[in-house]
Amino acid sequence: MAITFGVLFVGTILASFVSKVPVLNVVALMAVAALMGVQMAPMIYVAQFYSGYGATMSAAPVRDAGMMTMAVFLGITIYVFVTRKDFSYLKAALNMGFWVVLAGCVMTFFLQSEVLALAVASAGALLSGLFLLYVTSWIFRNSQMDDAVGDALALLVQLRNLFMFLLRIFMSRR
Repeated sequence: MAITFGVLFVGTILASFVSKVPVLNVVALMAVAALMGVQMAPMIYVAQFYSGYGATMSAAPVRDAGMMTMAVFLGITIYVFVTRKDFSYLKAALNMGFWVVLAGCVMTFFLQSEVLALAVASAGALLSGLFLLYVTSWIFRNSQMDDAVGDALALLVQLRNLFMFLLRIFMSRR
């Protein structure tokens, strides 16, 4: 998992560097999407495996996390398009929240606490939703649509993070 996350991180950075190069940008976006699928596949398999034994909070955690992610994205997108508000004031708080959640993820890895893991996943889901709000607002207000692949990449990363945190919450034990 750590290796695939590292490859995904490097791939995302490389894709952002070539986001304005025609043809190469689309190839990079598709490569990052494929890497995300490879990186998420083991967790999705484990979620489905344990849900088959009734060992998860949800009977179908992958379905529920996907539907919740879709609902959050749809709601945020509609809200940004209707209100036309600028959420750039969230940037500093989101950056601090990122570091707090990252530290929580590292602590969860070493402490192996289910309660801590659920708390970090809940905070991460909230933070991912706020990041999605910020990115959607930024794209709506500031993007000149000259970097559509870069904008899509920013949304894709946030959607993946939201899905993974929600999946972790739905995978929690009863």
